[in-house]
Amino acid sequence: MAGSSLMSLGTRALFANYAALQTTSHNISNVEIVRQDGDLVEVRFNWLTMYYRYQNIDPYFGTSFYTLDVSGPHPLIKKKKVILKNDYIHHVVDVYHF
Repeated sequence: MAGSSLMSLGTRALFANYAALQTTSHNISNVEIVRQDGDLVEVRFNWLTMYYRYQNIDPYFGTSFYTLDVSGPHPLIKKKKVILKNDYIHHVVDVYHF
């Protein structure tokens, strides 16, 4: 009985997180190459995330700075800095928002 309840709780939590990802919109703008040194590229961009929860839409916005290694077949993030510019956060912010 207890194992069954725990499995049910885990399944409900998994579907809730999946639904949250489907109701999140990520938008990136003003992408700028700040500096390039060989295979390392420093990039800056603004972002806006719209998140739907508790029948409310919460916007999160900010700026990110990435250092990318482009030496391989796919770019790799070597360094990442995220600046959240919201002045008020209503609840816990999930890492998927950034």
